[in-house]
Amino acid sequence: MHVSTHPYTRFVIIGSHRSGSNYLSSLLSSHPNIMSIGELYNPSVLFADPGKPNLHGNKLAQMIRNITPIWFLRRFIFHAYPPHVHAVGFRYFYLHAQGRFRSVLDYIIKDRTIRIIHLKRRNLLRSYWSLRAAQETGIWTVPSSSPLVQPPVRLTLTPEECIAYFTRMEAFEKTFNTYFSHHALMKIEYEQLCKHLASEQKRLAAFLGVPSHPLSASTKKLNNVPLHSIITNYAALHHHFRNTQWRHFFEE
Repeated sequence: MHVSTHPYTRFVIIGSHRSGSNYLSSLLSSHPNIMSIGELYNPSVLFADPGKPNLHGNKLAQMIRNITPIWFLRRFIFHAYPPHVHAVGFRYFYLHAQGRFRSVLDYIIKDRTIRIIHLKRRNLLRSYWSLRAAQETGIWTVPSSSPLVQPPVRLTLTPEECIAYFTRMEAFEKTFNTYFSHHALMKIEYEQLCKHLASEQKRLAAFLGVPSHPLSASTKKLNNVPLHSIITNYAALHHHFRNTQWRHFFEE
């Protein structure tokens, strides 16, 4: 197989857990000219699928990544590809910068030729519920072909924990926008991606410099039921946040 030496677009999907990054990554991975790889710098395990199933869960590759994360990125991710590959990227979460993989963030910041897709979820209340539900059930993603569904999870959330999550995520978003203010940066909302897939996929293709192509996800939504039916104290939370900047989280 001929391996290309010509430049291709390198990109990183920045965001948080439960922001729709699995969905976005699987959409991009369905494009014939895009190599969209998984959550490479999760400290617990090497998530390289989609994109690099040979690295996914590979203990030796994980050890190399842990010892020399930048060399791992250059050697196993941003290397030469066949000519049909025009864009290569991976997911990097806010929390990945809080530990041993901070050096990866510094590397991305310094290299302004790397394009940044900054993904956010508008409704942080749903994002927080999704995080807690995934922690409760152990189900984080489900292939679109699987009959598996996430069991109904009803949670009680305190105003204090919600505020802590909201403020932390908003601070992360602002900080990372600043980090990449000199990069080619595309901001995208999960809700808009789901609602306006056709136009958003054209925008993504243009940003990554690839031909527009219909995209399809290999994962499915775990839950899309109204928040009032899965948060036991929803009414009390709604009342608590009615005069705050977060009141729109209750306008689903």
